[in-house]
Amino acid sequence: MIYPLQRPGAPRLFSLFADVGVQYDSNIPAAPSGAGLYDGKHGGVRVVQYVSAELRFLRLPGWLGLVEGNTYQAQYPDSAFSGFDLSTYGLGALLQYDTTIAARALVLSARYGYSWVFIDGDAYSGSHVATASAQLDE
Repeated sequence: MIYPLQRPGAPRLFSLFADVGVQYDSNIPAAPSGAGLYDGKHGGVRVVQYVSAELRFLRLPGWLGLVEGNTYQAQYPDSAFSGFDLSTYGLGALLQYDTTIAARALVLSARYGYSWVFIDGDAYSGSHVATASAQLDE
């Protein structure tokens, strides 16, 4: 059987989301006075950007598979806090199967993701996250 590329109610093939904003951060990490980045202030304005994209490569009845990527950027225009500029990047994938058992909906899924974090352009951390789940509705 050949399935249409886009069934009514099926997830879209591709999605893209972008968000830009200005925030006031009242809890910027502090260091002892005179120690590098800290000038006695604890708050400041930051400019943030977030972009995410998903490509759903598998959209068959009962099945959904996707790959996703995202980035979050935060910059402090005040030079006193520029050392706290933050960049994060993430990549991941999801495989999901939906079915019914005894007239009850069952959703099984597995997800993997990796994220990188940079502070002031320097590598800060990297993390792997893998999850598997099962949901049975009553």
